[in-house]
Amino acid sequence: MEGLIGEIKKELVGKNTVSFSFKSGDIDGVLVFLDGQFLGKTPLQRSDILPGNRKVKYYMDGFQSEEKKVSIQDGGSFEMILSKTPKDGLISVTSNPEGASVYLGSEFLGKTPITNIRVKTGYNRLRLSMEGHVDLLKGVEIKKDEETKLDLVLKQGNTITYYKNKQNVFLDHSYNDFSIYSLYGTLLFYVGYYYFNLKANDLYDRARSRVNLTGLYYASLSAPQDQFIGLYFYEERIIRETNRDAGKYQKLAGNFGRHEGLTGGVMIYGMAAMLILAITFYWLGLDEETLDVGAVPKNLNNPYAIPGQFIEIDSFAKFNLKF
Repeated sequence: MEGLIGEIKKELVGKNTVSFSFKSGDIDGVLVFLDGQFLGKTPLQRSDILPGNRKVKYYMDGFQSEEKKVSIQDGGSFEMILSKTPKDGLISVTSNPEGASVYLGSEFLGKTPITNIRVKTGYNRLRLSMEGHVDLLKGVEIKKDEETKLDLVLKQGNTITYYKNKQNVFLDHSYNDFSIYSLYGTLLFYVGYYYFNLKANDLYDRARSRVNLTGLYYASLSAPQDQFIGLYFYEERIIRETNRDAGKYQKLAGNFGRHEGLTGGVMIYGMAAMLILAITFYWLGLDEETLDVGAVPKNLNNPYAIPGQFIEIDSFAKFNLKF
């Protein structure tokens, strides 16, 4: 099957592909990447590679990855030997109950209690696993020539059920979901704030077109007194009704203008409440058991991907919070 796939790839890429081999000394199973594309594991022989100067990267867990530029030629070979990652840190773990399996990243360290186990330095994820108990996940920082001591307590239960429902607040909605919903609520209240202020300003604009202070002034000089008084009370009623109706909208909207300062209103209070809820839900969702820590896959462009095929790819460490 692999031979058939290789022939198909060769036809798709072109006739000018070459045969090339990759070796890693006495260590087998090293992952080989060519220009970021996963090729396979050593010892590896490929006949569908384009010639030229290419970047070859070797990776294996527990070893220092290496990358070199290689001139790919027909019938050639490349060999690179990886050195083990230095283990300059120490870790000791006890648990209640004892006998839990301890993993640092993907490396099995033993069963608790473990004392002064040499491990590589840096950030990593510690996992304790024991049948009948929930797996415990914890971000740790291993420092050079320092012992990291941990005393952990395991909870009884099922790991899948526990972590599946850990963050759920209502049905399948999590704290993060409610934090986002609260932000949407802030936007809705802001739209209401903007709308009610527009309505109030529109009422003031219409009142200005109906109230003529200049005409009222000239009427006071030349018109009979009863006519002037009638005109005055008419325009005063327009102003009073406008202030009353616009005031209703302004009480709903509130104001936080640069010059007017902050004035309370339903929309202002609503925005403040939604922001507080968003921050609160986000804070409640900060749980080290459910944060994304440890190694996650790095997406690589794979022009040879086959639907349903699982491909090993290079990984990198991702940490959202420093514990």
